[in-house]
Order: sequence, then structure tokens, then C-alpha cells
Amino acid sequence: MGECDQAILDYSMEVKLHSNYAEVYYDRGSTYCEKGEHDQAIADYSKAIELNSTFTDAYIKRGLAY
Repeated sequence: MGECDQAILDYSMEVKLHSNYAEVYYDRGSTYCEKGEHDQAIADYSKAIELNSTFTDAYIKRGLAY
């Protein structure tokens, strides 16, 4: 629907509740990337990788964000 700001707020709330879920950081990173906020996206993809070193899609998306 294009409501990236609301999506980021929702993902951020989920991060507060479940900070060890790599998928939440990945999803928020993807939303940041969609907005063109690549530094924030890279940080979230990196956190997803830190939590799950086998998260291949996070490596790919981080590379694209760079």
C-alpha cells in the first residue's frame, strides 16, 4: 500500500518485543531500502545476519543496498 513509515513503526515495535528475530530486522531493512534509506537498511540487514549467519537473503539484500 506504500505506507513505508507505518510499516517501519510496526517493525520497530516488533523489534522491541522480539529483538532476537532476524526476520524482523530483514523486513524492516527491506522497507528502509524501499524508501531509499540505505544506511538504515544495511544496519538492519547486518543485524539479521548477526542473529542468523545462514540468512542468505539478508546477505543479498545488504549487498544490493551497498
